[in-house]
Amino acid sequence: MHIDPDLGTGAKRYLADGRKLRDISQVFASLPSSSLPRQVYDDQTTLQEEVPQARQILRDTNELHQKITKNLGQGQYTSEDEVRNVVSGLVESIIRNPEALSWLTGLKQKDTRTYVHAISVAVLALTMGRFLGIPKERLYVLGTATLLQDIGNIALSDELLNKTERLTPDEFDTLKENVTHSVEMLENSRKFNIDIIYTVRLHHERYDGSGYPDGLHGNQIPLLSTISGIVDCYQAGTSPRPYREPKTSFQVLMELYGERGAAPAQSFTVGRLFVKDR
Repeated sequence: MHIDPDLGTGAKRYLADGRKLRDISQVFASLPSSSLPRQVYDDQTTLQEEVPQARQILRDTNELHQKITKNLGQGQYTSEDEVRNVVSGLVESIIRNPEALSWLTGLKQKDTRTYVHAISVAVLALTMGRFLGIPKERLYVLGTATLLQDIGNIALSDELLNKTERLTPDEFDTLKENVTHSVEMLENSRKFNIDIIYTVRLHHERYDGSGYPDGLHGNQIPLLSTISGIVDCYQAGTSPRPYREPKTSFQVLMELYGERGAAPAQSFTVGRLFVKDR
């Protein structure tokens, strides 16, 4: 992992626990790189055996997400133990057999247009993390971060989030503030560790440097944030939006693959996959 000590000069933030300011290069040094020790996972249950457990886990996760969204919007906070119990349920199910949760979230999306995007992103991210052999405790960080990474949208207007026309530059700048809102809410809650917060903070960074909020590129972006960003783009592209119909999985995968290593001027900006049709 390459760290540019000059990157982000002046971009300092207080940590939620009141410790002294840290700049972004210090954050990079504290987060895991792609050289994580690889864990080999074998299926422990069949799809049929896992589905009943996975169905209850999805119910619990949906209830938790609604509760956290409501509480954060009112300046209240959900128990850390409650969050860990539910996310650990997601992680354990994915480790036992990743097909059950993936299958159930796919069915939910077909049944209703309002099924929580964040839950689908968390399931896909954990499935990808399992495939990559990420250790269980890091999977917990990934699952929590992806479940909460867009929580800042509650600070944005429904009019902006549901706009069907092309966004103006000012509107697009406002939309990007959801990252700042998400990070501030998680910091203020004092319930989430630094790895979770900065995985959320950096999930809109892009390999070619076209992302935000820090314009990072390449291996400056931690692995968990890279996974979060890829999965978020995929899920957004395959989901219906006010301004377009959903794309097929094949279409989205080909678009993502086609953008690998692109120069910033040629690439999707901030996951242009779900913005460029405006």
